[in-house]
Amino acid sequence: MAVDQYENEPTTQISPDLWDQYQDALRAVAKWEQHLDLLKLKLKTELGDAHAGMIGDRKVVTYRPINTYSVAGIRRDYEELAQHFEHEVTRTEFDLAAFSAQHPDIADKYRTRQFRVA
Repeated sequence: MAVDQYENEPTTQISPDLWDQYQDALRAVAKWEQHLDLLKLKLKTELGDAHAGMIGDRKVVTYRPINTYSVAGIRRDYEELAQHFEHEVTRTEFDLAAFSAQHPDIADKYRTRQFRVA
């Protein structure tokens, strides 16, 4: 059995009914997302090469090319060619560890929390 590294964190009792409702909602969302994905796939199939779908004289859906590309796909399918277009990039990053070490009181005010199901 794994050791709970958060064994001593603050806890509180939550409503079992609320927890059950939450889990039911998660299951319902998952089912609806699957259904939505299926419907979206069917719509894309109906659209074919068209950029928009109409009902009567009303445009209801679009599936247009956008100004982004699958770089991973290009690199996978044209590895040797893609190598010629790679270059180094330098960027500036915020050093949170150093900031937090020197200003822990300020950093703690900006600590985020994550909601997860245990």
